Amino acid sequence: MPEPSEKWTEVWGHIYLGKIFDLLGQRERAVNEYSKAKQTNDDTGNAQTVAESLLKKAYSEGAVSAAVPGAGPAGAAPAAAQPQPDNRPVLKRRPDSQLVSDR
Repeated sequence: MPEPSEKWTEVWGHIYLGKIFDLLGQRERAVNEYSKAKQTNDDTGNAQTVAESLLKKAYSEGAVSAAVPGAGPAGAAPAAAQPQPDNRPVLKRRPDSQLVSDR
């Protein structure tokens, strides 16, 4: 059982597990995880509203979460901030920049 200061990890763990089950087409298991998230009564990051909305409608990739203002698909960070496999951010080239050829 998490410490009170880490309770948010429990609620969001259930939400993310539920999303995985929804993506796998296992709606019953997803609903079970969303219900467990609700039972924590932890509302860090608006978790209770997110869990409630996912209980009503299955999660699907590319869906925009209305419960998280400014969030893109599935609460993802903007494309420029998503980490590469080695956890470095992906940087977008400015439109006015010139390519430097390799030597």
